Order: sequence, then structure tokens, then C-alpha cells
Amino acid sequence: MCIGVAFGLAGAGLEGAEIAGALLLSLGIGLQNFPEGAAVSLPLHRDGASKAKSFLFGQASGIVEPVAAMLGFVFATSVQGLLPLILGFSAGAMVAVAASELLPEAAESKNFSAVGCVIGFVLMMVMETIKIYLTDAVFTFEKNKDFLHPQRKNELEQINNKKVCDEKTTSSILLDFAVFTQDKSIPLPVATVKDDNDKPYLEHSNYEFSCSHSHGICACAISNCPLGLDIEKDRELKSFAAAKKIFDNGELEKFEKIKDNKSYVFLKYWTNIESRLKLSGKGLKGLFNNGTQDTDELYSFYFYTLGTHITCTAQKNITPEVITIEGEQLKKFISNYYIENA
Repeated sequence: MCIGVAFGLAGAGLEGAEIAGALLLSLGIGLQNFPEGAAVSLPLHRDGASKAKSFLFGQASGIVEPVAAMLGFVFATSVQGLLPLILGFSAGAMVAVAASELLPEAAESKNFSAVGCVIGFVLMMVMETIKIYLTDAVFTFEKNKDFLHPQRKNELEQINNKKVCDEKTTSSILLDFAVFTQDKSIPLPVATVKDDNDKPYLEHSNYEFSCSHSHGICACAISNCPLGLDIEKDRELKSFAAAKKIFDNGELEKFEKIKDNKSYVFLKYWTNIESRLKLSGKGLKGLFNNGTQDTDELYSFYFYTLGTHITCTAQKNITPEVITIEGEQLKKFISNYYIENA
């Protein structure tokens, strides 16, 4: 049923419902169907049923799932108000069955039940996601300042550069959109706090985020693991003075020999360095204080879309999903959330 709900909400265009998320959920449910079928077949075979009969009964136990998926799809598109109650009941039933029947029986076995539990947990952990929301729409500060958190509004009022102020406004709206997509219980506009290095964190959530903007392109990455994001619009640079700060001697020598696409190479490398600094919380001050050395194993992922270099660095080896958000989607989000809840 939950798969039908996920696809139904995505098909209905509900804010925060994505086809990619529904597919990921389908994969997770598919994996857990293996032990679920085995839980039916193995006891039957143990009690004397033939292998063929046990297998067929195990397969038959899954026949109800396509029907439930269709019911979930119908619920998602027609009675959305009841979904929290229905899904809450379903989740509670699954937990109750696991706690009262499956886990005690597994504990009595001297086989590899504990190892199986660990493997299952690891598989679901591997399916953690990092989402990068990207938009080339820009929302002006003057028209949208009332939708910002008061603290953020005060910060942006101190910026004299209108272009930068508008891009930071868009990044703030994009952050709200990303948070709303992950957890609709978090109040919007989101409140953030900063650590001693001025790295921002969400005040009412354990989700980690990182925002970046460049020449009309804004991006926000969100995950439950520490991460840093940097983007740079692809363009021709007039100076490469910062190269001496980000390249070591060997790299600098190779860079200076480059004749073609020099700006492309520099910007790609720059996003990698800055994303790592943003993860650490050092920011550009870390760059110019020779603070680019990593103390932990980090994973960097590079993308190029909308004519923009994108690098996301995280503490876990999770390939990010880049999602392009159209301006109309953000306008709809503003209308549906900020204005209706004003």
C-alpha cells in the first residue's frame, strides 16, 4: 500500500513527492519481500510440505500486494486527509509483528539470524539519500522578504548587492522547500543556528544542509549526514589569482600549462575545495589560512548541469540525486504554504 501511496502522491504533483523517492521505496520493499516470502515457505517445508508447495504458498502470500498498491494509489489521490492515520496504523502493525513474533523466534535460533538482521539494517542504511535541489529561477528579496524567517530577513537586509541578496532569498526559499520535502512536521520558514565557525544548522531538525548560489543559479543540498555544497556558473574568468591558494606546487605547475578550457578546469576544482571547506565549517577563511587539508575520509561528487559546476562533499559514500526545480514549482510552494498559512 505504501508504494501505491508514494506513486499516487508523486503523480498528483504533491509538493515533496518525487518519482525517485517512490522508486527507492519500491526497491526497499522489494528487498524485504525476500525474507517475508521465506517466513511463509520455510515453516511449511519444516512441517512436512514439499519444496514446490512451500514455494507456491510463499509466492501466493504476495498476491495481495499489487491490490494493496492500487488501493494505496486511490487513497493518495482521493482521501489524502486520512493518509497519516492509515500509514501510522500500517507502520505500527509492522513494528508490533516484528517485536512480538519475529525477533523472539530469531533470538532462539543458533543460526545466522543476528547476522541477517545486521545485513538488513546495513542495506537500508546504504539507501540513505542526499538530495540537491537546483533552480535557475530567482525570487527578489523585496517581494518575498515576508516569507523569510525574521532572523534571515534581518541578515539579508544588511546586504547592499541586490543580485546577491535576491539569490540568497531564493536559496532560503529553496531550503524551506527541501526541508518540507523531507519532513513536513518541521515549522516553516526554517530557523537556523550557527556554530563557532558560522556553519549553519537547522534549529528544529537533525537534517544537515548546505546552500550555494552563483550568477542566477541557486542550490540546496539536504541529508541526514554532514555535507557541503558549492556551485559555480560556468564562465570565462579574467584572473586566476586564487589558483596559488588552492593548488599545491605540482598542481599549480600543471594548471599554468593549460591553454584551453582553463576557466572550466579552475571552476570545477574550486567547487571541490569549497564544498569540503563548507562541510568542515571553515568556509573561505579556511582556504586562505591553508585549511584545505581533510582530517576525515570524505566523498566528493561532481555534476555539471544548467551550465553549472556542482560539487557535493559528504562524510558518507552516498551518490546525491540532483533535482531541478522549475520556478513555477517554487511559486506553487510559496502560494500553497506561505500564503495559505499566513
